Amino acid sequence: METRTADGTQTINWKNLFILLVVIVVIAASGLIIYSRLSGDSNALPTTTSVPGQPENIAPPQSPPATIVNPITAPVAPSQTIPAVQGDIIKITPEKLWAEFSESYSSPMLALARYGGKTVEMTVTIDNPIPDFLQKQGAASWEKDKIWFLFAGNGFEKITPGKTYTIRGNIVSDPFRGSGKTGRAILLEKCIIIP
Repeated sequence: METRTADGTQTINWKNLFILLVVIVVIAASGLIIYSRLSGDSNALPTTTSVPGQPENIAPPQSPPATIVNPITAPVAPSQTIPAVQGDIIKITPEKLWAEFSESYSSPMLALARYGGKTVEMTVTIDNPIPDFLQKQGAASWEKDKIWFLFAGNGFEKITPGKTYTIRGNIVSDPFRGSGKTGRAILLEKCIIIP
């Protein structure tokens, strides 16, 4: 790092010293990176994925798989096999369910918080007081003492009026639909027939 002049004095070669310092810093930094990755501690640098010709991207964090809460299976025709429904099923009479919504109608959020989007199961005798075109689209209904329910599901156009069925379906978030002779109806969608 020193040079000797003609008169015998020594001088420091600053250029060579600077290059040496840069080399030392690069080697130290490389060693630190390698050590961090091998040690696997919490301070290790994130692994990266690279594609030739493109800049490196930090690998995204792995998120846990989403969980489905109380799903309802796809509706099927009454003649088909009924698939299992996961989650809680609320078995209730239509009179009780109607009373829940009627009593909470001034504050419908009370009933919706309990039943909205939930899977309910009830046994009713279908009387279909609805137009034929609705029945052909897969709808059925039950009406008694100013209580009116509409059921929508695949295969419901084949339901026989006057016959009793156990129906399982979801209450929609805005359940009151229609304006029939008893007023509005509570709608259940994605319905299936339970044998």
